Amino acid sequence: MKILLIILTITLFVRVLYLGDNLFFGYEQGRDFLKLTEIASGDPALIGPKTDIDGLFHGAFSYYSLLPSFIIFGGNPYLVLLSLILIHVVSVYFLYKFAKELKGKKFALLTTFVYAISYSSVVYARWLSNPNLVPALAIFFLYFLQRAKNNKMLLAFVALFWALIFHLQVIASLILLLPGAYFVVTNKLLTKRNLVPVALVIIGVLNTYLIFNFKNDNILLNGLTNYLDGPAPIVHDVKLDELNNEIVDDFFPQNRTMAFVLFWLVVGVNIIASRQDFGSRFILVLSFAAPFVFILLGVSPLRHLFILNPLFTSLLIANAAYFLFSKRLAALALITILIAFAANLTTIFARLPESNRNFIYHAQSTYLSDMENLVDYAYKDAGGAQFSYDYFSVPYWHNDAWEYMFMWYGQWRYGFLPAKNRTKVYYVFIEPDETQPKYQEDWYAKLSAGSVLLDEYTSGKLKVEKRGEK
Repeated sequence: MKILLIILTITLFVRVLYLGDNLFFGYEQGRDFLKLTEIASGDPALIGPKTDIDGLFHGAFSYYSLLPSFIIFGGNPYLVLLSLILIHVVSVYFLYKFAKELKGKKFALLTTFVYAISYSSVVYARWLSNPNLVPALAIFFLYFLQRAKNNKMLLAFVALFWALIFHLQVIASLILLLPGAYFVVTNKLLTKRNLVPVALVIIGVLNTYLIFNFKNDNILLNGLTNYLDGPAPIVHDVKLDELNNEIVDDFFPQNRTMAFVLFWLVVGVNIIASRQDFGSRFILVLSFAAPFVFILLGVSPLRHLFILNPLFTSLLIANAAYFLFSKRLAALALITILIAFAANLTTIFARLPESNRNFIYHAQSTYLSDMENLVDYAYKDAGGAQFSYDYFSVPYWHNDAWEYMFMWYGQWRYGFLPAKNRTKVYYVFIEPDETQPKYQEDWYAKLSAGSVLLDEYTSGKLKVEKRGEK
């Protein structure tokens, strides 16, 4: 138990490390927090944010998973994210319980240790977005799946967590279908007695989709139909570049070649181990479910769609080490674990201090602490006088993050909101556009032609300019 407590402490430590300075708060975060403000004010939501496919949406749980901490902590994004991180830490305890029942205590400790220091799992846990809790819910899914072997009625809890994952990220729920079905069929978990509770749970959790679709002229059904009626998936055109990047970050972020050598060695050991026990076969099915789903759907996935991979990779690495230990190859097992430990921990300390090379929002630089500094500057410089603001955002012309900052932070601290109409002296909040600087240069030239720069203030990569009429 002492070792597990140490691992849980490490899990928490690396997930909150430098978080105060590097909590990303961009357009999507602002959009969601504005919606949470509406929900907390008595305007409930039946559906979540839009997906990348027109007419399709995330589920309402995307909002309601954040709502309790949003209300408790007065809409403070840092404290909301901290509450999510604590759920991740708790989930690691259940990962230990699942892994222990699957293959024993030593395997469980190896799994939780590798997962605790996984660089990718740390980044995903610090991402204040609707998929944040997907890995934690997937762990609960696996835990109850394992427990259902002794009490088949617990399959209803498996269905519950699968349906909640569906709300947060549909593709993650599809990825879990194959290994979940393999586990259920192999262990004969689905019976006449638990079939109805399982079905009722899924229907009950997903009923908000049905209600929203009915109230909005079949918008979801039409969106799904349009997607299915589109061009047929071309399997050979599927690009899994982001899977390769995920493998690199999971195994050896410092060197791609070394990462793939380690990956295939670990996979090879797992294939050998799979000839001996079900647990090893299940881990392999988990590990290769994602590419199978993307190839089947003909989808070239973005990086965040591999949010479950750090969890699966931790099981894969731990199982390889566990097998080597069982074959009296302790030296090789220790080398495997030490390489994973050194590579990931080095990357954590190298990249987290300034979110260097962060693979989720590498093109954006809106960190909460910098935004607070800029808002503070504007209010203090205005000296209590009414002022207005303008902005340049990435993505373009989405001021949701700044709107929320003024609503939550500015109004709370200074007692009023900026004016809606342009004032003689106003403040322009500028986010850097490092991918297409020419567009920002043209915008800035027009800004300068129509106003006079009076002062400026910079925090991180963000800048606010005090401007007046010409």
